[in-house]
Amino acid sequence: MRKLSKLVALIAAVTLLAACGGPKPSTSSPETTPVAAASDANVAAEAQAKEKQALEAGVEAVVYGLPLVIMDITRLKTSNVARPESFAAPVNQFVNVREFPDASFRDVVRANVDTLYSSAWLDLSKEPIVLSVPDTKGRYYLMPMIDAWTNIFASPGKRTTGTKPGHFAISGPGWSGALPGGVTELKSPTNMVWIIGRTQTNGPQDYAAVHAIQDPGATVDVADVGAIRAGRIDVGVVGAIARVPLQALRGDKTLAELAQQHDIHPNQITSWKSQLLEHAPELFDNGHSGSADSERRLQELHAKIGELTMERDFLANALGRFPAASAKR
Repeated sequence: MRKLSKLVALIAAVTLLAACGGPKPSTSSPETTPVAAASDANVAAEAQAKEKQALEAGVEAVVYGLPLVIMDITRLKTSNVARPESFAAPVNQFVNVREFPDASFRDVVRANVDTLYSSAWLDLSKEPIVLSVPDTKGRYYLMPMIDAWTNIFASPGKRTTGTKPGHFAISGPGWSGALPGGVTELKSPTNMVWIIGRTQTNGPQDYAAVHAIQDPGATVDVADVGAIRAGRIDVGVVGAIARVPLQALRGDKTLAELAQQHDIHPNQITSWKSQLLEHAPELFDNGHSGSADSERRLQELHAKIGELTMERDFLANALGRFPAASAKR
């Protein structure tokens, strides 16, 4: 924001300079000699040249800087919320618009009335963001990605990447590293990115079909840079990397049920669960190092998981003795 404020101040200063122009030459009197008249003419020409140069510089400054200003204003307006709503969502989260906008919609110019939007503002300053798109089963969609200059630098969708599931790591200009298999890197020229996704919608009667794509569909997940660089993330379904292993640890459903629900091979879930158990202590490392300390934390985590499992089994057995309670579950 400081850079943008400076840029706005620079644009204003240059434009003001253009408006003021250079010093105006004095009007020569009848007594002015030819030499003095020629000198006055040179001064006037020089002043006009400087004024023209200042005006051109001011115009170039506005053309150069205005996209950055407009983008940031739009970002502030459409991300200043606590949770996704209407056409706004917090940074690094999607908002899925559920119906066509009416005539009062003014967030962007002339919104489509034949697609439903999925919008997300990304901040790539710390790490890449992973976009996971679902299988739209042939339905037209696109996920254009706009940098801070309002240029589209990538647009996954039916025309460019097809309609099968896809996983894209959107990285900023300063990031470099290895990505796991199954993830395509899309390099953004700026750390600010706006995704304005659109899914074909054939009238209000088609809402339900599009909602079925939106609900489990395009999700923005923050990728752990350390895991990406180490190649530890084995991507089957990026959006499920965090959710499925936790569900497996909690024991809410069997491995077969989770595999069927998320359309993931059971071996993949087992692998994710093992990775979570192996690397979970690193999330709470707080700068501490040493194999002994890591081993101790891992043992504590295993013990806690065992304790929670015993508590869950105890409660399940206890509830099973009461048919009414069991039925409510």
